[in-house]
Amino acid sequence: MRTILAAMMSVIVLAGCQGPGVRETAEAVPETTALEFIADGRYEEAANQYAALSRGARGAAAQDLMLKAIALLLDVGRPSRAAGLMEELAGQAISEDLAPQRDLLLADLALRQGAPERTIELLSGVPESRFGPESTTKAHLLRARAYEDTGRFMEAARERIALDAVLVDDTLRAANHSALWDALTRADRSRRERERPLAAGTLTGWLRLAAILEEHRSSPAALERALTQWQTAFPTHPANGEIVATMLGAVRESVRQPTLIALLAPFHGDFTEAAEAIRDGFLAAWYADAANAQRPAIAVHDTSFEAIDVVYARAVEAGADFVVGPLRRGPATSLACGDTPLVTTLVLNETDGSPTPGAENARTCGPDHTVPELYHFTLSPEVEARQVAEQAWIGGFAKAIVFTREGAWGERVYRAFAGEWERLGGLLLEHRVLPPAAADVGEPTAAALGVSRSHARARDVSRIIGRGVEHEPRRRQDVDFVFMAAFPAGARQLMPQLAFHHGAELPVYATSHVWSGVPDPTNDRDLDGVVFGDMPWLVAPSESDRLLHGQIGAALAERGSRFPRLYAFGADAYRLATGLRRITGDRLASFDGHTGRLSVGANHRIVRRLTWACFANGIPAPCKPDGASVESPEPSAVR
Repeated sequence: MRTILAAMMSVIVLAGCQGPGVRETAEAVPETTALEFIADGRYEEAANQYAALSRGARGAAAQDLMLKAIALLLDVGRPSRAAGLMEELAGQAISEDLAPQRDLLLADLALRQGAPERTIELLSGVPESRFGPESTTKAHLLRARAYEDTGRFMEAARERIALDAVLVDDTLRAANHSALWDALTRADRSRRERERPLAAGTLTGWLRLAAILEEHRSSPAALERALTQWQTAFPTHPANGEIVATMLGAVRESVRQPTLIALLAPFHGDFTEAAEAIRDGFLAAWYADAANAQRPAIAVHDTSFEAIDVVYARAVEAGADFVVGPLRRGPATSLACGDTPLVTTLVLNETDGSPTPGAENARTCGPDHTVPELYHFTLSPEVEARQVAEQAWIGGFAKAIVFTREGAWGERVYRAFAGEWERLGGLLLEHRVLPPAAADVGEPTAAALGVSRSHARARDVSRIIGRGVEHEPRRRQDVDFVFMAAFPAGARQLMPQLAFHHGAELPVYATSHVWSGVPDPTNDRDLDGVVFGDMPWLVAPSESDRLLHGQIGAALAERGSRFPRLYAFGADAYRLATGLRRITGDRLASFDGHTGRLSVGANHRIVRRLTWACFANGIPAPCKPDGASVESPEPSAVR
């Protein structure tokens, strides 16, 4: 739909974007052949004709013809040729009447060449009063597409609302409405919620519509009631036709909810408390789904005493048409590698990555193995480490030093980060393993920052000259940022050592494990400045998160300090069980969960995009990936 709208707009602008003075001058040049080519749909040949005519003309007439050739080449997807012709104009003093058209084409060319920020820059420098009506329309479209390409979806939506106000063609308006709705639904949920009280005009209705879909997407009946109320409140809104009808039809078609969900978890042994926290979150989400007329029944099964295939088979025989679990890695591996699932299953762990005893093929349990109707949903630290690498790279960093906790956990996180960092093109300068004793943290920190070498050089100089020298130790200067894989106690030891060894100004990134999940400003002040990815449930709670917190109530008070993230994990497991089919098979489909933005990735793995936070005054608050705070830090309402 976006491509159709862009192509139609290009033709409209080509036909009428010049000012009256330019058009009068250009009429002296014969364009008959080029116009005939356009009438026949032979746009590239028309562009060639315009370019040839331009080279035989002079002044504004020549520039006008060349701009027509460039517009046609862009329209038929020939940006390289269009760029070549634009270079022919680069050294010329452009006619004042043609300058807006030239800037518009430069913006279009930048977008097609993968430079959307340049498009935004070019268009922001030209007052709209200098554009004619058709060019103004094209400028709105280019800005909208550039905002979409840079992930600024609320800005894109606003631009498309402005575009809608100047479009007169019904086909173009329908295409724009579809693109507007797509941008709005891809915008960050918390951003939409902040915009709603400030919205005016048609944006108010669009934002309310997005909120309705977010709230009722798993319940067609509730969605239909809410949409009816919305239509009453916004009877003349542009979304009141095809968008509303399509949205309701798509939800009815795609949401096929199970009738009985079996939750499989170990309620005895080492995993008891974790299993109970997940169960409490799962059931809280179920209770919160009371308005859903299709709400499934729930059956809870203990996996502590029998083989997983036995428990699984019993659950299915009892009527379960969706299974959530198991939780422990061993049973998850047995289930995935045995190819036993009979119904759609959401496993709450990864496989071991090695074949089970007796497996015929060692690839059976590999990370690329996919079982039909079996999906994996985890809180994997490896996935978080890869997202840290991605965000640091987006932030412009290229050279990293890494500190990891001693042991298998730290090694797994390091391998995940290092693999992604090097895949992106980053350089890993140092990796140091932090021993558990607090007294030992200073030495690896000094070594990683090069301070130890600085001291050694000073000692060598003193030995050579035979007397002591004044020496101010310096750290290495080629480090862009620090990644640490540590839990709160270890992180609180490392941060003062980084400052002591002259690394206080270095950006520090971490996984969610750096924070307990419970505000503790007294002890966490040493972590100020640390940027980490975590669940919106904890660092940027929405109204939905707060409602879940209220549903869990007493369970959070009893065990919340140890397992705050597992409640959200259990709640999202329920939401995935009832809405998995809605996002399966569409790589762009997703929804905002309590643990992050959820979608289905490769090999049936649920992708969880984190919310970024940074410590300020010992309290985490939402922040941009570069660490700039976007909200005043205050204790989270979710504890």
